[in-house]
Amino acid sequence: MKLRVVLVEPRYEGNVGAVARSMKNFGFSDLVLVRPCELGSFGMAMAAHARDILQSARSVDRLEDALEGVSLVVGTTGKRLGRDHHHLRLHLRVPFLTPSELAERLRDKDGTVALLLGREDWGLTNDELMICDVLVSIPTSDDYPVMNLSHAATVILYELGQVDS
Repeated sequence: MKLRVVLVEPRYEGNVGAVARSMKNFGFSDLVLVRPCELGSFGMAMAAHARDILQSARSVDRLEDALEGVSLVVGTTGKRLGRDHHHLRLHLRVPFLTPSELAERLRDKDGTVALLLGREDWGLTNDELMICDVLVSIPTSDDYPVMNLSHAATVILYELGQVDS
């Protein structure tokens, strides 16, 4: 399995740099940015020794371009309903997976998997979630279920990094 991390309209260069750093921590390097914020010295500083990933990241105007050549699209969301209520959202064709369940499902799979992470302020849109084959959500406290973009990426990348280990 090859993983492509796709950040959709990231607003903060620090988060983009931190995602690049987490990607390198867990052995991934394919980063695509859809209509990103300006990347400058702070983003590079947050990337630390993963500046090469940030510098080689592709920037595209359309999500469709970021997904070219992928065989499976995984969307991330903090907007989840209980497993018994997934029928209330038609775009959630299957219940969401946890990061560890996603990693297990991808074990021994071939092809390129796109991991979509959305905007810091409101995530992926419903239309973007509808094009996903699988949804992943990190089980967090109900008191504060939405994680920072780079932190969520790190949790998921950790689990996916265990797939080939």
